[in-house]
Amino acid sequence: MIKSLHGLRGVAALSVLFAHTIHGPLSPSLGVVLFFVLSGFLMGYLYFNKEASPTSVGKYAVARLARIYPLFAFVIISTAALNHFAGADIFQLKSYEVDQHLLFAGSAFTVWTISAEFQFYAFFVLLWILNSRGLMGVRGLLLLLIPAMFFGFYIGDELGRISLLRYLHVFLIGMLIAPLCSFLSTRKSMVGGAAIVLILLAYFIVPTHVSNPWFPGSVYADPIAVLICAGLVASCIMAQDSWPARLLGSRVPYWLGEISFGIYLFHRHAQWLIYDVVGGLSNQWIELAAITAISIALAQLGYWVIEVPGRKYGRMVGDWALTFVPKRVQPT
Repeated sequence: MIKSLHGLRGVAALSVLFAHTIHGPLSPSLGVVLFFVLSGFLMGYLYFNKEASPTSVGKYAVARLARIYPLFAFVIISTAALNHFAGADIFQLKSYEVDQHLLFAGSAFTVWTISAEFQFYAFFVLLWILNSRGLMGVRGLLLLLIPAMFFGFYIGDELGRISLLRYLHVFLIGMLIAPLCSFLSTRKSMVGGAAIVLILLAYFIVPTHVSNPWFPGSVYADPIAVLICAGLVASCIMAQDSWPARLLGSRVPYWLGEISFGIYLFHRHAQWLIYDVVGGLSNQWIELAAITAISIALAQLGYWVIEVPGRKYGRMVGDWALTFVPKRVQPT
């Protein structure tokens, strides 16, 4: 467990919340890019070099579903009901779109990212199987990254909101961080803790003030933004013993990372409560504080009531179902 990466999840979730609330130069898409880089890294780090057997792939699927689906399904269903019966407009989600989202094919505001993420999870299984059979590896990922970057940079904004081709380069860069950090660490080229601080500052400053004339469009098609997020993840891995990494992995950032999924999903509900139900507060900074506090409270409640039991019982059911998967017969 790399604790500082948990803290980065909290950074990503809060940066999305801040960007959606303050409406300043910071793009909420930057937090999504950081989430996607982290997802790519964790899939590569945890699974890519293991054997892709029916059992291991099944356990992977169970772990992904148990981690995300219970809270996601609750939020989709409850939000659609709230929109229908209370006249809210959270995510601009319509009741007839519920089944699309529950099948990871929906594109409503904010929650569209879960559809894109699960497309990557499914595509990763193919990469994993190919690597397990000696047909992928790091070189294969690098070769795949070239067309993925072409689609992401030049065609991405013309694709649908949830099209994996729009974001695949971000996930692949995340996957490549694991072997890159291993390669550098064996040559004692550890990135200092100062790099974490500098890149974290760049995360909040550079993409908001530096335009990119070569790749105009969304943050997802901006190499500067993607490389900043990748550099932030890589520096936290290679400087795990530095004080900035320890700070990101300390109790409060780690806790925020633990409930980051709930913060990401519930901050739109908190905005609805403050803006529509209460009618707004005296200034945007007080509104930001209130929305942040409500989002964290809802996320913590969702973590206790839904996420933790969902992971526990989801994995129990999944493990039971996997007992029916035929075991591979070893040659004698």
